[in-house]
Amino acid sequence: MKKLACILCGFFFLSVAQADEMAGQNKFMIGASGSFGFMEQSSEYYNAQGIEIDQFDGDKSLSGFGGSARLGYDVYFKPTQAIRIYADYIGASFNKDEILGRMNLNHIGVNVDYRYDFASGFGVFAGAGGVYNMGKTNLGDIDGIGAGFNVGGAYAINDYVELELRMKFIVAEYFNNKAVNPVRLPNGAAAGTITAQNLDLDAPMYLMLGLNVRF
Repeated sequence: MKKLACILCGFFFLSVAQADEMAGQNKFMIGASGSFGFMEQSSEYYNAQGIEIDQFDGDKSLSGFGGSARLGYDVYFKPTQAIRIYADYIGASFNKDEILGRMNLNHIGVNVDYRYDFASGFGVFAGAGGVYNMGKTNLGDIDGIGAGFNVGGAYAINDYVELELRMKFIVAEYFNNKAVNPVRLPNGAAAGTITAQNLDLDAPMYLMLGLNVRF
């Protein structure tokens, strides 16, 4: 029994030492998630004579589903604290608008997050970065450069795989004051065809759930 107890104690302390050693190691990270996004849309539309078409102006709430992917590197400066440097991509399709149709948005970002790991396997993180935003609508393409803010948590399933829940706020305004593709108004409205727009998509926000592989 004494020998068995000594062997078990030896395995226990060895496993703790290995866990502590791995906890402080720098790691590559690759991950993917499903995402749900929502935002506010403000819009103004004009006909060929430059007259604003008031009946379709206003603010709307849009929501949609998509996916995301990320690739980066965790740099540990303490056994439980790290800086994650990574690039990410988010793509989502938002519900249909009577003028713009179904809106598809894409975001490419470069981020830096601070991460803290608890002994229980949970970790929390927060950070920020730059984002290049692209979109496609019935009226043409839109784009803009902005900032992204990240916050979330992760749970280590094993030494290599973790479950991650993340929220990303994108602070950017999309403006397109000329319509690449003129669109005829619905129901044959007397105002004719939309030939110009002023479109503002206010702070898209995404909730993402997925897996990371760290090695």
